[in-house]
Amino acid sequence: MKHSGKGGKVVIIVGAGSTISDGLASPANIVPPGGDKGFFRLCAEDQDKDVKELLGLVRESLMDNYRLDPTHERNDYMERVLVKVYSDIHIPRHGKSNYNPEILYQDIVMLLNLKLASAVNHLAPSDQSGIGRIVARCIDDMSYGPKDVSIITFNYDLHIEKNLHRLNDLEGHAAHKGKIFNFPHLYEMKGNYKHLPDSWYNADDADAIKASDPQAGRISLLKLHGSLNWVFLDDLDNLSSEVMLKPDKDIVIAPMLTVDPYITNMSEDGQTDAASPVIVPPIAGKSAVIPRQISNVWGVAAERLRSATEVIFFGYSFPQTDFESLHLFENTIGISDACRRISVINPDVTVVERMGTIPREKPILLFPDAEQYLQSGPG
Repeated sequence: MKHSGKGGKVVIIVGAGSTISDGLASPANIVPPGGDKGFFRLCAEDQDKDVKELLGLVRESLMDNYRLDPTHERNDYMERVLVKVYSDIHIPRHGKSNYNPEILYQDIVMLLNLKLASAVNHLAPSDQSGIGRIVARCIDDMSYGPKDVSIITFNYDLHIEKNLHRLNDLEGHAAHKGKIFNFPHLYEMKGNYKHLPDSWYNADDADAIKASDPQAGRISLLKLHGSLNWVFLDDLDNLSSEVMLKPDKDIVIAPMLTVDPYITNMSEDGQTDAASPVIVPPIAGKSAVIPRQISNVWGVAAERLRSATEVIFFGYSFPQTDFESLHLFENTIGISDACRRISVINPDVTVVERMGTIPREKPILLFPDAEQYLQSGPG
């Protein structure tokens, strides 16, 4: 007998381990969780011509301007590289007149995009997917309505969207059609965003994804570090720190279920713009660089966590350098009287120690994988 969620609210917090559990770990040449340690080595080993060419440009610029070889084991951390580049965009202080940190940042993001596309585009949603089965259990077995389910993720990829889209179309969920995958409103993006014409994107994705009723009681997907189907359109010839760091730029939400490896698009005047995925750099002090619309999403996430009666951590490792995320959890779950149940799905038992004061005196149910969680009773 599974416990009932009727009358309650559940928040599922999804980290990189959830995608790995669904098959990302099987290919040899993958993006490390978070795209951090080992990323540039994997790019160096990649046989794709575009990856090699782009890595060459990135490496040359980093060597020239920072004397930093990103493929060296000591330097092969995405966070360490981006913090240098992004700092020079945010507070220009680099002496070389011919150095453009905006272009270097753009190239690094393009490189990340190319690798993520090759790593995750092949992953298809199925009835064996961990995140898909957990969401289905919440709705089917535990009596949560779609509007009572929120997913918070730090992943950029579109694996969760694929699974929600699949569940939305299943005959058994006909009563929830348009509520499980409610595009683009599931992102709860307030402020300036545009949903561009379907014809601008992959034809199969555009045909499958149609705008849903914005008033429907829906599952929310809150992507706190951005998403590879959210893009900024910037003039490639006029990139500057003012353009890149403008806090209220329009965000384009693309009808995509697969990652576009080349992230370019046509602007309304027919010119090709630099279409940068909206991703929050993996640096300390993210709050200073988070676009305004994503700050709004963080606010929604805090609200959902404060009111949650159940919280499920799936594949989230509680990295100790991610201060904003830990602060978010401590100031919501950590002080909430509403939360009655915390489940942690992670094969690493030490993850509980890294949770710190988040659980306060709440009991924690630890599961090594999604299968054992799905077989669990009320705890």
